[in-house]
Amino acid sequence: VSITFDLKQSWRLRCAKLWVSDSLPATTAEVSTDGKTWTPAGQAAALEAGADVYDVTLDLKAPATARYLRLNFAARAAGQAMTIVEAEVWGDTP
Repeated sequence: VSITFDLKQSWRLRCAKLWVSDSLPATTAEVSTDGKTWTPAGQAAALEAGADVYDVTLDLKAPATARYLRLNFAARAAGQAMTIVEAEVWGDTP
């Protein structure tokens, strides 16, 4: 499973923040300027949050100037839920 954010213009990306409950599988981040060619930019380990809501920050490698950010989530066990409560992408104008 993956989520792709189209930021409508290029930004110097610093991090992605996720608030999750249930479980968050290992996550990798990739960036792209055109939505076709992707470059690895960061990762986060798996997390078991249960019923609580936890925040996870994926720091992105510099320089990560891109229009697109894609988060890829590793496979989960059968019946294992993943709930993303909120997501933010942090960056600065290039």
